[in-house]
Amino acid sequence: MSENSARGLRIMLAREAAEMTQEQLAEKVSEAKRARTPAAAVISHSAVENWELGLGFTTETLRGLSDALNVTREWILYGSDESTEIEPQYLRVLGCAQPGTWLEEIDQPSDEVIPAVPDPRYRGKSQYALKMVGPSMNSFIKDGSYAFCVDWDDLDIDLATGQFVVVRRCRAGLFETTIKQVEIDGKGSVILTPKSDDPKFRTPLEVDAGLEVGREDTKVIIAALVVGHTELFY
Repeated sequence: MSENSARGLRIMLAREAAEMTQEQLAEKVSEAKRARTPAAAVISHSAVENWELGLGFTTETLRGLSDALNVTREWILYGSDESTEIEPQYLRVLGCAQPGTWLEEIDQPSDEVIPAVPDPRYRGKSQYALKMVGPSMNSFIKDGSYAFCVDWDDLDIDLATGQFVVVRRCRAGLFETTIKQVEIDGKGSVILTPKSDDPKFRTPLEVDAGLEVGREDTKVIIAALVVGHTELFY
């Protein structure tokens, strides 16, 4: 991991440890900057996204991040400072999301973990990561990135348009795991759509409200809600 990526990761860890959204951090950094320079421009959440990728933060931004996150500038830059104590946290990686790959086991055994703070909105729920393989969702999450997931069975919510979900198709004892975006049409049918710039991966999967598909030998399961992702790991 590059130095800039490591700095971005520390910003993300500090933000999530403080239970702040990217929008809230942008607002706090804006306030910190305006306290020193009243005419300072408002920070957008897209700027925070860039900072968490290790991009685009200046000395002034670093000062604002330090104030907003209650960490030192040295910790953000170098990761070592006795006055800043943020325990590293991790998510277990439970396999891959890869269209067209059918496996005998739903969750592939793995000892792999990635540094990531579990989403505080879903405390007590089963959270894990999936590695994205291939371009089927590259307009949302790139090949090689990790999706942060919350087990659907732990959630008391309904499918809704706009959600990103982990979809498992089951056929003849084999399982395919993918990530798709939910759209519910006027008839109540659920359309599970890939978000890709590759024409090979633009065909939606349409099921009825009971998640039944046209093939009798295929079952569709909504396995998890995707609550975030990272591109910091290669």
